[in-house]
Amino acid sequence: MRKHVDIISTLPDDLLCCIISLLPSKDAIGTSILSKRWKNLMDFVPVLNLTCRIPTPGFINTLDKLFSSTSSSSNLQKLRLQISGCHWYIVLNHVNSWIRSAINRNVAELDVCLPDDVFNTVENDEEFALRVVPSDSLQTLKVRGGLGLRMPYTIGSFKNLKTFWLWIYDPDKELLAKLFCSLPQLETLFIDAYFSKIVKGDTNMCINIIAPALKWLNLSIDQEDYYDVDLKVLIDTPMLEDIILEDGYLAAYLVMSGPSLVTATLDVGMDYYHLINTHRDNRYVRAVELLRGLSNVKSLEINYSASAALDRAFQDRLPILNNLTCLNLDDLPLTGLSLIPRFLESAPNLKEIAVTIQPQVKSIMGWSWKSPTALPTSLLHLEEIEIQGAKIIESDPSFSVMVNYIGRS
Repeated sequence: MRKHVDIISTLPDDLLCCIISLLPSKDAIGTSILSKRWKNLMDFVPVLNLTCRIPTPGFINTLDKLFSSTSSSSNLQKLRLQISGCHWYIVLNHVNSWIRSAINRNVAELDVCLPDDVFNTVENDEEFALRVVPSDSLQTLKVRGGLGLRMPYTIGSFKNLKTFWLWIYDPDKELLAKLFCSLPQLETLFIDAYFSKIVKGDTNMCINIIAPALKWLNLSIDQEDYYDVDLKVLIDTPMLEDIILEDGYLAAYLVMSGPSLVTATLDVGMDYYHLINTHRDNRYVRAVELLRGLSNVKSLEINYSASAALDRAFQDRLPILNNLTCLNLDDLPLTGLSLIPRFLESAPNLKEIAVTIQPQVKSIMGWSWKSPTALPTSLLHLEEIEIQGAKIIESDPSFSVMVNYIGRS
């Protein structure tokens, strides 16, 4: 009888560690009981993908042993930790300990996904916060959920961090104001911040993004309580190429971008709830000021809320956008059609216009085409204009006037 040969166990340790890193966390950890040869291989696995719905005492003890026994000389390329639900006060110290151990192993990519609505929820304060300690090796950081985040703000704490994705519920004000200004190598930044505990009259909320190397920014902010609260956003990014901004209450943006800016997507404006609670008619001019900070942009997409805000600021002339060649007016309300002549005047080198009218729009009553006082130079360069949903309004006289004006010019 031919004797069975364990071919897998004959493979080099480096190759076995790579194979283990591809396994689900339960199976990967289970390999340590196969034989003496496999007992310590988990200490040298370069990628750890640890997922658990609700961490049991056995799961916690296993990871405690894994990270405490790991040699500090074995580098960890990536740690992904995903927990769906937990008693936060039980698991918090363990999670922070695991993250600290990963950073001690010079982890390059850290991805932590924690629940927002944990059992026995506690107030979001420093005692119950997720903690990320300083790291010279960390290049990518992704944090989802949890009951708060604490990171040092001093420059040099994360001197090689290039990619930062942050989904955060009720963020600490100081974190938003200071953290993103202390990351000199940051190139990609995604922020999704949701505020549910807003104090009426609080005007000190601000997000400061001063990042000399930043190339891509996606900022989405929302709040639950509709008090007359203001939020200030400073974006000083001379190397920025792409920006996406989204909010529901038209924050005060001060944007200082450079000539490298290529694309901008704006979905900022007053949603219905903020519209009836803030009582600030002059806030719509902020949409115009935001465009002024993006004056170097080459391709611009204006979504529903931003188009409505710009339309309400009809008395304010749009800034000159000399580099703008492609304009996408997406999901326009009725009044959004009035933006077309305003952009024709403000973007002299415009070549393409794409307009999408909301499907629920059945007519354009209350709107009429207003031709620019002087022939815009953009019409000399305009190569294409596409209006989707035009069948809904093509019989309207104002629409015919607009088509004839643009076609004749």
